[in-house]
Amino acid sequence: MKLTDVIQLAKEYMALGVIVALVVVCILIAGYSVVYKKLLKGQKNISQKTALAAGILIFYYVIVLGATVLSRRAVYHHGTVLHFFATYREAWNEWSLVNWRNLILNILMFVPIGFCFPFLSKNFQKVWYTYLAGFILTLFIETLQFLTGRGVFETDDLFNNFMGTAIGYGLYRIVCSVFNIIKGKNLELRNIILYQLPLVSIIILFFCIFWTYDNQPYGNIKESYAFTLNMKDTKIISNLEYNKERKQKKIYQIDFLTKEETYQLAQNFFQWVGSTVDDRRIQTYQDAVVYWTRDGQKRLEVQYKGGMIKYTNYEIAEDYSIASIDITYEIVKDDIETFGLYIPEDGLLIQESDGWYSMDITNKLDGKKMYGGNIRCRYTSTGSLIELQYQILAATEIQEIEVISQEEAFSYIQQGKFVNPCMEKIDNLQILSIQEQNILDTKGFFQPVYQFIVKCNDGVENTIIIPAMVK
Repeated sequence: MKLTDVIQLAKEYMALGVIVALVVVCILIAGYSVVYKKLLKGQKNISQKTALAAGILIFYYVIVLGATVLSRRAVYHHGTVLHFFATYREAWNEWSLVNWRNLILNILMFVPIGFCFPFLSKNFQKVWYTYLAGFILTLFIETLQFLTGRGVFETDDLFNNFMGTAIGYGLYRIVCSVFNIIKGKNLELRNIILYQLPLVSIIILFFCIFWTYDNQPYGNIKESYAFTLNMKDTKIISNLEYNKERKQKKIYQIDFLTKEETYQLAQNFFQWVGSTVDDRRIQTYQDAVVYWTRDGQKRLEVQYKGGMIKYTNYEIAEDYSIASIDITYEIVKDDIETFGLYIPEDGLLIQESDGWYSMDITNKLDGKKMYGGNIRCRYTSTGSLIELQYQILAATEIQEIEVISQEEAFSYIQQGKFVNPCMEKIDNLQILSIQEQNILDTKGFFQPVYQFIVKCNDGVENTIIIPAMVK
């Protein structure tokens, strides 16, 4: 979920939060005035500060409920993830900044709750009262998600929200200390430092995670497991013989282009189609640059990563109708090579609809280069190429590394150290074949892996990926 999505959700449930807060506060005031004051003859008064804190807490908690429960559809069936730090492992494997941001937002979401609770009463000024209240609130949300199917009950959410509450309480203590200093009271520095331990712990945790990733030579493989599956009652069927010897395998690194190199590629590409780059209409994005010809009829998107391109000829698209014709692999090959792009000598061309053709290239070696990805192209009824999606990654051999044996890879499956491919409890797992492949990691390296073709519970064929590099 993007940060803008979070803000939009907050806006959507802001009105509901105000209404619920006003209703609840009015009920509490009425109960206080009628029941407590008049009937029970109570003597304690509710301060404006307490009433304001209660209103803010209720208002904010309704927004949190809206973002975490009400905004979702009931698509989960009593889903649970009870493996501690599983979401952190998933974020580590995929190394997606979006995942890390979501984890941080999950922590920050409960900071206001930990900050506001102590203003309700003196009891909540005691650290464990606020901690317990924050835990109960997050437990309520997770249970509600579980019962309604509008989310998954996750122990990591309990941890993140609890840490947010603890951080909020620590900030409350800092504010109180500032006011105490202004009033000339003594500062309990030791306690203030202790209350900041949750914040310090989270900062250290994320610093260590990002420092470790930045200093490791290669990236992570997103297909790696986040938690160990329970294979105690699973029957594994395999008639394959697994090699017991470790060996050396090559690692390849993706070629990343500079902006200047993308410009040169665009210049060459447009020259091949009889045009030139319009220097006044260059659009630069985070991961790509878009170029246009001077007549505005041809568009070329060049990605920094691997030099992948997307080309569209709007001039032909307007003048010719799309129709299915007999386009051969040789025709596609000649067109792509005209642009100076790689395509293997032979390949399987698949005809789609509306003039589209595609082919997949998997770990194709050419000298010290390895190519992998997909090519899609679209032709008119006259055989003119009007669109090309060249999503082929070019990688260069950099070194050899030691990889685990096939037998070791199979032992990971026996231990449950893999991603469940069938999304249900595995009663029996049949191993059909094992292949050696290279998969792109999060730093742009093609790492060696073992790919097991399997059947779960006698269902359809699936794939299990076991990283092969010796750690």
